[in-house]
Amino acid sequence: MIEFCPSWPVLSPRIIDTDMLHGNTKNRQNPFVFTDQYGVVAAPINYPRGNGTAASGCAESACLRAERRRREPAGAGGGQNSTSHRGAAMGNDGLTGQPPGIEVEVEPGYFVTRRLVLGSALAALLPWRLSAAADGGGLGFGEFLALANPLARELVADATAAGQDRYLGSLGALAGRLSSVPEPARWNESDQGEAPGSVAIGVNPGGEAFTVLHWRLEPGARVRPHAHTYGNVVTLGLAGFARVQNYEMAGEWRDRPDFETSAGFVVQQTVDQALRPGAINLVSLARNYIHGMQAGPDGARGLDITTRIGQRPAYGTPYLVIDDGPLDPLARTYQARWIRE
Repeated sequence: MIEFCPSWPVLSPRIIDTDMLHGNTKNRQNPFVFTDQYGVVAAPINYPRGNGTAASGCAESACLRAERRRREPAGAGGGQNSTSHRGAAMGNDGLTGQPPGIEVEVEPGYFVTRRLVLGSALAALLPWRLSAAADGGGLGFGEFLALANPLARELVADATAAGQDRYLGSLGALAGRLSSVPEPARWNESDQGEAPGSVAIGVNPGGEAFTVLHWRLEPGARVRPHAHTYGNVVTLGLAGFARVQNYEMAGEWRDRPDFETSAGFVVQQTVDQALRPGAINLVSLARNYIHGMQAGPDGARGLDITTRIGQRPAYGTPYLVIDDGPLDPLARTYQARWIRE
């Protein structure tokens, strides 16, 4: 698990491809790297070494950061500073064990400098511990929006499977820290409930790239399994208990899901989850894109943070009907079909 220094003055956090900075990252466990608007990369506290151990390097009031910049390498005009080193001669990344102020050439013409940043007074600007329980700190809904909106703007454009994973994982890491969410000013009956009046839905306004839907399930209420065909979802449990199940089309439909077919097909259950307060379930257009849930005996309440990344199809929402009994109990595959209303 990677934690970030609580005093880092990162103004516009975004996740970048660590291949840009480190080259070969096969032995690294740090997929999250944050930058500010100046392109300064904030290195993690527990910075993995090439041998798999972690290098601790952050105090309460001072942190190290790495600055990546482009200039001409030695011999190509412009020269090279005497404190510069080539990363290839210094291990996997050229940064391990280097003190502040040492400039390392991590790629031809690209240099990284680790710098000391004093910023304890700015700690409140970066509540970026990826484990919600790590510091026991929670977020109010307004604080969540202040962090989530700029993050979503940075990441939402990448609609690839990997891009959606980054987007949903980052948004989910913040949502999991929500300590209080106001109930909507108005509740409306949802047509996704199996029984009339069993599922209510409202909106918590303030999202920019995303919409925060607030749902409430009566005891035992069931949300019919349905496919997400144009938007992804971070589902967060707030109160009570619900059992969430996710599916994907399998067999010949695995790589090319067909939401309009009238023929039967095979689905595979990919997630069977107990959604309790603070738990997260992720739905992208590439993974786990069919979901449904059933509330426990005391009902349940939660959020669906939904982001539209495609055009809404004309055929409406496909609801999944699953035949009784699995085709393969171990693989959790079932015969199924779509219905649309």
